Amino acid sequence: MPNSCPASLEQIYGVLGHPVAQSMSPMLHTWAFAQKGVRGLYTAWDTPPGELAAFMRAFRETPYDGASVTIPHKEAVIPFLDGLTATAQTIGAVNTLFWEKDRLMGHNTDMEGFLSPLSGLAAPGTALVLGAGGAARAVLAAFASLTVPRVTIAARGQAKAEKLAADFAASFAAITVCSWEDRLTTTPEDGRDFWVVNTTPLGMHGKAEGESPLPEAWFAALPPERCLAYDLVYNPLETAFLTLAKNAGWRRRDGLDMFVAQAAAQFRLWTGLGMPEPQARLLLANYLAA
Repeated sequence: MPNSCPASLEQIYGVLGHPVAQSMSPMLHTWAFAQKGVRGLYTAWDTPPGELAAFMRAFRETPYDGASVTIPHKEAVIPFLDGLTATAQTIGAVNTLFWEKDRLMGHNTDMEGFLSPLSGLAAPGTALVLGAGGAARAVLAAFASLTVPRVTIAARGQAKAEKLAADFAASFAAITVCSWEDRLTTTPEDGRDFWVVNTTPLGMHGKAEGESPLPEAWFAALPPERCLAYDLVYNPLETAFLTLAKNAGWRRRDGLDMFVAQAAAQFRLWTGLGMPEPQARLLLANYLAA
């Protein structure tokens, strides 16, 4: 169970990453604390990679009660922990820190969040994953749970993508890596659906906003009735990637449902309470639309 504070004291949580100014985690969790009557404080800890070790020492010494972990620390934080949950071990990345008695543990709620808006859909025959970071690991674990047979990873860092493919090789009938320049060659291979997932920051507010990892002509050349585009970016809600997919008639999933679902799982782990997810999505959607 997560560490707890006396009722008279605030529990302190935050999001650990770099940069984190664009994160909506503080808004969401602060709102959820208020909704459920939790005396909690949730802040942002902007921590460059070179300062991670010092921050983790301070995390233990304070101690803070828990954290969300985002880019670029989802894998780098693991050596500073006392253990991982089975889910985090499978994924090989962490997005949640919590205390289990006196042990600082790492968990991952990204897979649960990723699957949330896909309920009821038949699994694709082929998937293209753009990016090879911690979020891509959660996506691959989710695809393995859906028994997707074939996956291609396209990333700018070839070595990182190849390691990711090797780590998940036993989970798929075929998992391949292509260079970022060759990503446009990946297309459906059978009569089943084809899903494309953007796990990169391309299109994110403050990071190449307005850019898409795939061009308009590529979307238009594929059969829309069989294709789904899923962008893990949630700010802005309507990314260039999703706009191009919509113009080509593709089905789409934005990153907000995943963000809310993974945050709700964190909130439940820390507090034992449920986050009202429909209201949470509305809160954030209204903020993004303002």
